[in-house]
Amino acid sequence: MVASNWRAAAASLASLTLPIIATYNPGIGELASRNEYNSANFSDLAASEVLNEPFPYYFPDQNDAANLFPMPQCNGITLEEATIDQLQQYMSQRKLTSVQLVTCYMQREYQTREYINSILQLNPDVLTIAATLDSERAHNRVRGPLHGIPFLIKDNIASKDKLETTAGSFALLGSIVPRDAFVVSQLRQAGAVLLGKATLSEWADMRSNNYSEGYSARGGQARSSYNFTVNPGGSSTGSAIAVANNVVTFALGSETDGSVINPAERNAIVGIKPTVGLTSRAGVIPESTHQDTIGCFGRTVRDAVYALDAIYGVDPRDNYTSAQIGETPVGGYVPYISDQSALKGARFGLPWASFWALADPEQQTILLSLVSLISSAGATIVNNTELPTYQTIVSPTGWDWDYGSTRGYPNESEYTYIKVDFYNNIATYLSELTNTRIRSLADIVAFNLANAGSEGGLPALNPAFGSGQDGFLASLATGGIMNETYYQALSFCQASTRQHGIDAALANNGAPVDALLVPPDVAQSYQVAAQAGYPVVTVPAGVHSASGMPFGIAVMGTGFSEAGLVRWASAIEDLTLGDEGRGLGLGRTVRFQQAKAKVTSFQLPGDSCVSLKVRIAALSVNFGPFMLAGTHLLSPSGGNELAPSRGVSCQYLSGFVHLVGKLRRVHEGFAFKLLTRLVEPTNATSKAHYAWPASTDADEGFAFKTLARLDESTNATSEAHYAWPASTDADEGFAFKILTRLDESTNATSEAHYVWPASTNATSEAHYAW
Repeated sequence: MVASNWRAAAASLASLTLPIIATYNPGIGELASRNEYNSANFSDLAASEVLNEPFPYYFPDQNDAANLFPMPQCNGITLEEATIDQLQQYMSQRKLTSVQLVTCYMQREYQTREYINSILQLNPDVLTIAATLDSERAHNRVRGPLHGIPFLIKDNIASKDKLETTAGSFALLGSIVPRDAFVVSQLRQAGAVLLGKATLSEWADMRSNNYSEGYSARGGQARSSYNFTVNPGGSSTGSAIAVANNVVTFALGSETDGSVINPAERNAIVGIKPTVGLTSRAGVIPESTHQDTIGCFGRTVRDAVYALDAIYGVDPRDNYTSAQIGETPVGGYVPYISDQSALKGARFGLPWASFWALADPEQQTILLSLVSLISSAGATIVNNTELPTYQTIVSPTGWDWDYGSTRGYPNESEYTYIKVDFYNNIATYLSELTNTRIRSLADIVAFNLANAGSEGGLPALNPAFGSGQDGFLASLATGGIMNETYYQALSFCQASTRQHGIDAALANNGAPVDALLVPPDVAQSYQVAAQAGYPVVTVPAGVHSASGMPFGIAVMGTGFSEAGLVRWASAIEDLTLGDEGRGLGLGRTVRFQQAKAKVTSFQLPGDSCVSLKVRIAALSVNFGPFMLAGTHLLSPSGGNELAPSRGVSCQYLSGFVHLVGKLRRVHEGFAFKLLTRLVEPTNATSKAHYAWPASTDADEGFAFKTLARLDESTNATSEAHYAWPASTDADEGFAFKILTRLDESTNATSEAHYVWPASTNATSEAHYAW
């Protein structure tokens, strides 16, 4: 069953079983003690917090309409990587209308839907809204830089229209919100066009501490285009991957602990997580009063700041926003966007032991190259600007929002007060909804128990939740009581991350720095900022060679220091990208290597090449549904071009692959791993599961299944779903489909989606042909 059919069936099931809630309403004690999701009946559900391997049903039939590349032009205009300023110029010149722009982004969503799954629901009224804004423009009324620009919001942000607001859960399907969230109302007034709701981690990861990031019952699994098989970042997953893959220009997400910064940096885009109180939470499905904030995603700092300028402000429905009075700049944050010249004279701290020492070695090397560039641009880098209490705030082994309890001190854990906050806040939010029977956390838990097939996930079909809803049950067990332990934990976490944490590091024992530079892929960094309620801005920095996943570098400051963070982040962005626009990960990584060579006065020989491990991200580059992996050679004189190794001369570079410009397909030799194609001459990659060299005949026998390779002598394996005998030539035609095995004698199967005749070796759907 394909994803869309399964979701439809699940929705139907949910609607049929919803009345059970009226009769099944156990008390708090009973629910807390009856965690059916931990029983043996659910022991085979996905247990990993990280999405490690693909789930077949998310890769349905491939066809020309779903061919991801190239991204078509829109009314003769190239939309790929287009900025908001460029789009405004096109519309002001009458080369593009908002209706055309919306239509093209909807086509892009359809193009990428079954691969990355970034949008949960499209707005039925989006074209009408766009037409109204086009009419305003025709009458010389332009509201501002967001006039006519489409955007997405996370599915926990309310919109009073035909869109659902469900946090990705069937439990709230059909419920009606009383009004737009404040941030949505602000964007509408600014002339932005709400394209739809983005997928997310269900209930913004509050449901369980054992989950697949980016998965929800309503939305299914969202995936990063850089690697379909690993954690895409969350919980604002769909918002980030939509922006990264040119499905939309900017988007909103929410963060309690990392849910903006994490998906932004893992998808090579800019993420702004504001100070708690700068952006209103009114109308947003809540978690914690003390840590929730609404953030912005963009492909550039400027695009993200345009969104921030539109949404921040004092809102009577969120009293935390009154703290911003006197703290925000006149004229907003756009005037603080700068270029690399702003780095001259700046002072940045590196909390080495607190965060940097925990980074992956490859990331650390690339990020330090960037720090060297920042220094060469005139900034002073101060190492060892540590957070004095970091060892008691965050775990040395990774993100753990219950680290206090892990150490035996629940009165030092953020999870202690977040559980209580959620119990109370969700009841308040639900009380304003109509057309729903869900009125409390107990109702949500009961719904999930009664609808385990759709909400819990079915084994082998959904990633689901390894432990069901342990997060909900833990919150339910608190009864919402703000006891002494609650206040002790809140006080400890805020003091440890503010005056004894980030503020102490910025003060640097009397030699203050302007901001902290941190590696945001080290989750402990954004966890500290989350507990403090302080802002962070992340910008893309590089791509990991093994996983192909991007990572960023982040600037962190004290409360309401967004103006400075925007200044530094945009300066770093300009330093690394110049006029090239977003570097698409790979281009940016190579640029760092070149600049580092200049900084160290190392001159490359004119007739040689430098070995560099790189990986090209699918979807984010105009290349095709493939990834390139392996060791390549960088031309010192060929303008950011790649050549395969194995003695290929640099003279061959210009005809091979160009990094920053449009990429050309290579030939021969394949790695059949989730739409992955191997570079031919090297035929080597750390994750090349199904590869053979171009010089080797394909008749040696292979099994095309994740992590399965056919025994060549026997042509047999316990999981040999795609096998042919060693005696059979590979040119007789094959069908490559998940869980499909070809009938060797007839070359036919009822689900032979990728078949080509031996005589022509061609088909309109021959994605893997030679």
